[in-house]
Amino acid sequence: FRKKRGNIYHQLALYFIKRYTMMSLKEIGVEFGMDYAAVSQSCKRLEELVKRDESALRMKTMVEKELRN
Repeated sequence: FRKKRGNIYHQLALYFIKRYTMMSLKEIGVEFGMDYAAVSQSCKRLEELVKRDESALRMKTMVEKELRN
């Protein structure tokens, strides 16, 4: 049995924690029960998804806007 990949909310959380905090990938992984490589891969997958999916881009942009306020 495999974990379902692509939970956008999970990917967004990982991406923004990585981007807006000083936490290492290892520290983020510990908080999410993942290994550091999985954190990195999830962030890369989100970046690729945003390039091809307009709704994912809108969601990322909305969250980013809220974080900046």
